[in-house]
Amino acid sequence: MSSESRSVDQLIEDFRRDKVHNQTESTAETHLQNLTAFREWIHSEHDRGLLTVGKRDVQEHLQTLDGYGNKSVEARFTAIQTFYTWCENGGIIEDDEHPTQNIVSGVDSSVTRKQEALRSEKPPAVKEHEVRQMLDHVPDPTVRNRLIIKILFQTGIRAEELRNIRIRDIDREERAIRVEDAKSEKYRTVYYIDLNPELRDWLDNGRRAGMRPADESEYLLLTNRSEQLSRNRPNRIVKTAAENAGIQETIYTDQQDGERKRITTHSLRHGFARHCVKNGMDISLLQGLMGHENIETTKTYLVFVDEDRKDALRKHGPSV
Repeated sequence: MSSESRSVDQLIEDFRRDKVHNQTESTAETHLQNLTAFREWIHSEHDRGLLTVGKRDVQEHLQTLDGYGNKSVEARFTAIQTFYTWCENGGIIEDDEHPTQNIVSGVDSSVTRKQEALRSEKPPAVKEHEVRQMLDHVPDPTVRNRLIIKILFQTGIRAEELRNIRIRDIDREERAIRVEDAKSEKYRTVYYIDLNPELRDWLDNGRRAGMRPADESEYLLLTNRSEQLSRNRPNRIVKTAAENAGIQETIYTDQQDGERKRITTHSLRHGFARHCVKNGMDISLLQGLMGHENIETTKTYLVFVDEDRKDALRKHGPSV
């Protein structure tokens, strides 16, 4: 078995455990059975893994279920959708890589008018003034959670990359962090402007050491119960800070009545990219910092440059 297969096996097991914890065991097992069937199909038909799936793959798979009952098709789709939403919330995939986005059910790839009206063509990006508000309203422990939000916004890394940072990965003199890419499992170096106050309080002034597993943990970020943050913890912290600050919004509600929030760990990542492109960073440099394999993914952020031009023209252009 390849290392890639083993890592996906562990990912699926983490997904199953999380669903058992938050739902019923029978629901979790139904999700697992349907996800396994989809995984086997995508490997057999296209020789690909779960983390390289696109929307067309999901649509094609659903079309193969033509002889199944409606409930069975819906259960298969729900399991696939739930898995990739869980991956997105955990920072394993990005929101624009979610293969069930815009697919409502069965083989119908349309979206409802309500969803279409609420969705934006550009990535939902947090702005600097919103980050400042969030930093003033983080839940406890405040030092750790301020550090989480500032790392995400100042480096643009994914939530999964954040939770895997080890203390030895931080070069405070160079203001650099070595991160393991959540998609390729390669390493890249990212840089920050100023995390010194939070790092000093967390590492030097005993806040991290006060966490019970601190002596056994090599990770920068931990809890009182675990040596490492859980996959969904960063997203919960970000969402709570935004809710506390009164700036959180629901973009739309999905088919399972789940609310998609505007401010998440991904929107902090988008906010980082927005700030960089609006201030003139070369797109190829941004690609390297964000860990995008394809520069076309990075180019989606150029929409913010177009937005600036439009605003500048309306402010300074002729009106007659």
